[in-house]
Amino acid sequence: MARADTQTGGRNATAAIIPGDRCISVGKPLRDAANGWSWQKLTDLARLESGHTPSRKVPEYWGGDVPWIGTRDATGNHGREIFDTAERTNDLGIANSSARICPAGTICLSRTASVGYVVKMGRPMATSQDFVNWVCGDALNPDFLKYALLSETRALRMFAVGSVHPTIYFPEVKAFHLCAPSRAEQDRIVSVLQPLDDKIELNRRMNETLEAMARAIFKDWFVDFGPTLSKIEGRTPYLSSEIWALFPSKFDENELPEGWSSGTLIDIADLNSEVWGAKHHPEAIDYVDLSNTKWGTIEPATNLTWEEAPSRARRVLKSGDTIVGTVRPGNGSFAYVGADGLTGSTGFAVLRPKQIAFREATWCAATSASNIERLTHLADGGAYPAVRPELVGATEISLPSSAVMTQFSESCRPLIQRVEENKRESETLAITRDLLLPKLMSGNIHIREAEIMVAAAA
Repeated sequence: MARADTQTGGRNATAAIIPGDRCISVGKPLRDAANGWSWQKLTDLARLESGHTPSRKVPEYWGGDVPWIGTRDATGNHGREIFDTAERTNDLGIANSSARICPAGTICLSRTASVGYVVKMGRPMATSQDFVNWVCGDALNPDFLKYALLSETRALRMFAVGSVHPTIYFPEVKAFHLCAPSRAEQDRIVSVLQPLDDKIELNRRMNETLEAMARAIFKDWFVDFGPTLSKIEGRTPYLSSEIWALFPSKFDENELPEGWSSGTLIDIADLNSEVWGAKHHPEAIDYVDLSNTKWGTIEPATNLTWEEAPSRARRVLKSGDTIVGTVRPGNGSFAYVGADGLTGSTGFAVLRPKQIAFREATWCAATSASNIERLTHLADGGAYPAVRPELVGATEISLPSSAVMTQFSESCRPLIQRVEENKRESETLAITRDLLLPKLMSGNIHIREAEIMVAAAA
């Protein structure tokens, strides 16, 4: 059994009772547990830990071999096991702060500001003070705890206090109770849910590789002018003879491949070309906002009637469009649109390629890391730093011959199509998981029944 005393110090657990929706509660709730399940104090099952931020005034405390989980790591990896972080500290930073290194398998919950994000440590790590962390004992499967927290997102935010900077304080965390079955039953529940998340994670990693391949080709052809430079230097061709022949063998006076020109995305794509109007709109829309579009992925759209839709739900999106968020561009609200039928926020700049062959180049140029960084630096405004859509359209791009542009499209199209197929599969798997999660975590479905549903979705 885990140590019952916490490792956080401070005030004692509250005596209040704030029930969650199913398996997490502040205090022991009055409702009965499902057959074979019981309510237990979470600190009897797992050691409670917190985190800390080594002083940022001491550069020597930062950089090193200790991953340090901050809010951005959690919001960008909600529900996932993570193995690295945006920032790292070191033994000196740990020794001179209240931060502690927790073992692999520790479950972390963001408790302040962005409340309710859950990650699992894939290796020994530390966290900021914005987290509470549980090191599970033998009686608690860490992934069962992760799924319990994931199933209680609404309640976790309800446990937080404060409108400007909502926080779940330690007296409430120390009073957390968990409703759980035996360890063997926990393992069976995890064995139903985990394969769904494993496949979603596999698809995500595959998509990272596929996108990197497309971006590498774009950089070589459109930015570094690799084929032309190789011809000038007499190097061995690294493309097929048909493609190799499309590239010129010298640069012009502007240091572009001969016959190419300098342009912007407006030369190959229309900007914000189609919007819904007061007299021309559907009765219902699938709405895409900046908040559910992150780093190339559009989370499931929100279905709304036209009357329910916010006034910013106006941009018509079609397959092949590229969308780039104009508010806080550094937040990564960009994506390739893989299907018709979506409506985007006016916070997006929507680029609709003028030809099908321009789709992939438009996406690569608009969403490259260097262009997102450029837009981030150009954003102005106090509370909501933003850029005008025209600045997205003004993204510079080298314009090759139509034959090279067509060949680039044909080379990258299968990669992008596979990415979109993986996204659709992951959406189906996530829907199945989210359907099962509350039922499994409340003991309201037989595991065999859940296994049949998973098999049908796989």
